[in-house]
Amino acid sequence: MTGIIGETFKDKRGTIFHYCTGYEGQAGVCWWCGKPFESKRARHCCSTEHTTEYNRHFEWGTASQWALERANRTCQRCGRQEGYSGRDSSPYWVYKSDIEVHHIIPLNGANRAYNVLNCPCNLLVLCLDCHAKTRKKETKLAACGIKQLNMELTD
Repeated sequence: MTGIIGETFKDKRGTIFHYCTGYEGQAGVCWWCGKPFESKRARHCCSTEHTTEYNRHFEWGTASQWALERANRTCQRCGRQEGYSGRDSSPYWVYKSDIEVHHIIPLNGANRAYNVLNCPCNLLVLCLDCHAKTRKKETKLAACGIKQLNMELTD
C-alpha cells in the first residue's frame, strides 16, 4: 500500500515524514523507486544513488544546498552574488548569508525537513531584497488556489 502524496506519517523512531513518492513507510521497499530490498538491513533506499536523489528532491538541507549550487550562489532574480549580511543572532560567530532559498509554492507551516515541496523545481535562490519583494508580490490564483510567483518585481 502506498501513501498519499503530501500526507504525513511517523517511522518506527517517531520521525515525521511526508509522503513524497508514495513508497515511504513501507517495510523493505526503496522510498525512491519502490523496488523491494534484497536484504533485511534497515534503510530507506536500495542504493546510495537513490538515497542521494531522494534527499536532493525532498530533504530540506540537501535540496536547499543543491539549489544554491545550481544557481551558483547567485540571486536568480537580480544576479547578486552571495555575500554576508553580518553576524547571525546565535551566540556563536556565525555569519548570515544574504542569499536564501525560496519555496515558489509555500510550505504554509508544513514540516520542512522532508516535504514534496522541497523538490528542485519549487526552489528559487534569491537575495534578501528580492526575497522580501517576492513575498509581497505573490498572488493567489483564483482558479486553483495555488500561489504564483510574480517575477515582475518592481520597487
